[in-house]
Amino acid sequence: MNSAFSRVFFTVSLSAGYGLLALLGLVGNAHGKASSTAFGVTSIATALAFISVGFLLSTFDKVQPQQSPSKRPSSWLLRQRIAALITYPIALAFGAVWSGLIDAQQLISLLGLVLMMMCAVTVFFTAMIY
Repeated sequence: MNSAFSRVFFTVSLSAGYGLLALLGLVGNAHGKASSTAFGVTSIATALAFISVGFLLSTFDKVQPQQSPSKRPSSWLLRQRIAALITYPIALAFGAVWSGLIDAQQLISLLGLVLMMMCAVTVFFTAMIY
């Protein structure tokens, strides 16, 4: 199999970003608030940067599957994009609460669990594309 570089980088970058987000959600659920605001903001920003760069590079993928005119685009791709759109604001909310930018410590555990679940769903949909 000879995949395009952008497709391989998209998959690796997206998986690394969502894996880091899921891990941070697990840590937030288990331990509560981040040890420092700088650590919280930096770790969330790093994970979201991996995800954003992965999606940005996926737009350069010149290898498009040929589809018949009566067929719609892959439903897994659509599901993955919708899950990613849902996960992004949850990650931002979790990052703001977990790092201490917003004082609502009672939400850290709930947002961490929801973030872990959405990361797993998004990575599953990404895997189903291939």
